[in-house]
Amino acid sequence: MEQHQVPKSRILIVHPIDPKKEDFGADVVPNLQKACENKNNYSCIVINVSPDNLDQFFSYMDDVLKRAPSTQFIVVLNQLDQPMLMRVLQKKNIF
Repeated sequence: MEQHQVPKSRILIVHPIDPKKEDFGADVVPNLQKACENKNNYSCIVINVSPDNLDQFFSYMDDVLKRAPSTQFIVVLNQLDQPMLMRVLQKKNIF
């Protein structure tokens, strides 16, 4: 999805799936980099977070919440150790 495209949904899924093969009824981008380029506002963003993208995720989350403070995040945690997990859980708007 390009950053100026009108969203078809209030939900954004950040995951490498082919939206043409699976219709989730949500907007889909393949990775966090593409999510950062997408400036649309969503009610909910579903995203995988791992040690490799944790800092980029926090930056992205801060940017989104500046534009749309009520955005909720559903975070799938992958291989985070306890200190990293605590950093994620201390943020607001995370499920």
